[in-house]
Amino acid sequence: MSPVDPDDGPVPEQDDRQPGAAPLGGYLRVQVDGDPTPVPVAVEGREGDSLLVRRLEPNEDPPWVAHDPSVREVILVTPVRYVGINLTAEVGRTDDLITAMRVIEVRREGSVVYGRTLSPTEPDPGTAVLLKPGDSFCLEPGMMTVSIAAIDAAESKGVEGYVPVTGVLWSWMSIAPPAHEHGYRYLLATARRLDAARTLLDQVRDLLDQEPPSVGPALRSHLWRTVSTVEVTVVAFGRALDMSVQMKHLIGVASAPDPEMLSLNRRITPSRNAYEHIEDRALGWVNRKPDPEAVTVFDWTALFERQAMQYGGQEISLSELMTATDTLRAFVLQAAGDLSEGVEPLP
Repeated sequence: MSPVDPDDGPVPEQDDRQPGAAPLGGYLRVQVDGDPTPVPVAVEGREGDSLLVRRLEPNEDPPWVAHDPSVREVILVTPVRYVGINLTAEVGRTDDLITAMRVIEVRREGSVVYGRTLSPTEPDPGTAVLLKPGDSFCLEPGMMTVSIAAIDAAESKGVEGYVPVTGVLWSWMSIAPPAHEHGYRYLLATARRLDAARTLLDQVRDLLDQEPPSVGPALRSHLWRTVSTVEVTVVAFGRALDMSVQMKHLIGVASAPDPEMLSLNRRITPSRNAYEHIEDRALGWVNRKPDPEAVTVFDWTALFERQAMQYGGQEISLSELMTATDTLRAFVLQAAGDLSEGVEPLP
């Protein structure tokens, strides 16, 4: 490997600390053995009089590196920050990735670098495991642990607001499946409805916050879109909530939703039933029998005046549903963990 090779790119005119001095660095390239084309690199660290460099990431701009006369050797290292858990053993595939776990160095023994995964609550030091030419990376038994909290943290990284939970559950249960397949199907079905409800709820809030069109046909289209989105939101959320309430009985989850969620389930169930069986309500029926409350599902006054949905004498605000989706998301994660209790760390 060649020593530091400043590129011919733009350079500072002089060092401000030493008026009149020559430029103090450049854009580094190194020549890898067997490859005649120099490779642009970035500095990863220093070890004695050796400069550790790495290949640039895709779309990464080459950094300016100050000249250091004490550098005697340039070593191209491979930084390892994550290890992946995949569905297949095919090298080079990316569509089979389940999740990636952050790893740090524990110790070095000769050319073997031993590491471990970080826990979800452990501060990330930001450093990578650096593999020099000829090094190998090893995770000893028990040094790679996977948790649903770690998978959730990875999927939530850099995302603002609600993070869909279905993918988190699928990833976790691909690694630590429940004892019974019906638990797997039940949890994913609950999660899909919850994610759909939150997506629709966000759309409803956006529609209500918008200035409605002033022209009649466009205005009515906007209003009907808002109403129809509320209807399917209540169906999706109400079903996700009711499935969560029944998890302990039906699939053996140890946890149960908190009392507020149990109360909300009782309050929202009549509205959910009304929207699911809108054909009955249109005929003035409840359970195929005439009922004066049936047609109250078509009163949207509360929706446009107070951002709430109402049926009969019950009114539930959209803000309450927003908060409830976050609460229910946390519960579904806990439920998935309950069904996978006793799973040993990966070897």
